[in-house]
Amino acid sequence: SVNPAPVAGYITGADSVCALATITLTDSISGGTWSSSNLSATVSGGMVSGVFAGIDTISYIVSDICGADTAQKTIVIDPLPIAGPVLGASAVCTGASITLTDPVSGGSWYFSNSSAIVSGGLVTGISPGTDTLAYILTTTCGTDTATLIINVNPMPDAGLISGPSAICPDSSVTLTESVNDGIWTSLNSLAIITSSGIVTGVASGEDTVVYSVSDACGTAKADYLINILPDSVCSAVQRVNNIQFSSGTIVVYPDPNTGTFTLKVSSDIRENALIIITNLIGEKVKEFTTYTNREYEVNLEVPAGVYYLSASTHQGIYSAKMVVE
Repeated sequence: SVNPAPVAGYITGADSVCALATITLTDSISGGTWSSSNLSATVSGGMVSGVFAGIDTISYIVSDICGADTAQKTIVIDPLPIAGPVLGASAVCTGASITLTDPVSGGSWYFSNSSAIVSGGLVTGISPGTDTLAYILTTTCGTDTATLIINVNPMPDAGLISGPSAICPDSSVTLTESVNDGIWTSLNSLAIITSSGIVTGVASGEDTVVYSVSDACGTAKADYLINILPDSVCSAVQRVNNIQFSSGTIVVYPDPNTGTFTLKVSSDIRENALIIITNLIGEKVKEFTTYTNREYEVNLEVPAGVYYLSASTHQGIYSAKMVVE
């Protein structure tokens, strides 16, 4: 009897497998045994399991009394995706941008909400709050995500200055602020101001007091006009700043309007005026500061209806009504 030499046939199946995943190989000849050349993969009964990234050789051996024959197939074990850490600052100011990076290329950037936006790793703060940045890497072997919590910090707010806006030379008044930790300065030498907000008139004219608030996001400033009255106005009694003037007026035109109009507050001196606009049920729709005796263009995006305007100055509070069509 002349027995044939053993033939291992040929192995069929996929050429690659992901780490921690499984594929099944088959051979055209039955009765053989399977083995792998290294530890990148394991094989049992033709079922190949990826262990870690690399290249492995799967063998199928058929043997009998006449010898042995081997069929082999090279298998690539693909790695699982690893997004890597997101690198960069974890805080950004509203309106400002920072650049973040990830050591692994090919991923996509996303934010969990609208406090910030991201494009190619460039993060821009939109509104104060906390947002979670995600870098998502997807391959044929799955998806991995790296995250970083981003704090979106507000720009500094200089608040509003309040207090008398007319003083006599050699007299003093105290200004107050709606926010703390700011610095008081004056633009020229017609008035001086202390760190606690006490303003003293030096010479007649107009000066501007500035309240500056600074933090890591920048500096904000609030301006306040101070009118240092001439000696002809400042009698001996008036030097204690108990100064009274005639009533002022607030004028709006055109009225009715479409929400765009001109506002003017008139008084005997030029001073600061806090303008507040409310609707019929008292809800505030706009608030800003301007000066008296000047025109100010206002644009409201509000529904048609009746609205009330108030102008608060050191001399008093003036009001007006207008109609938006």
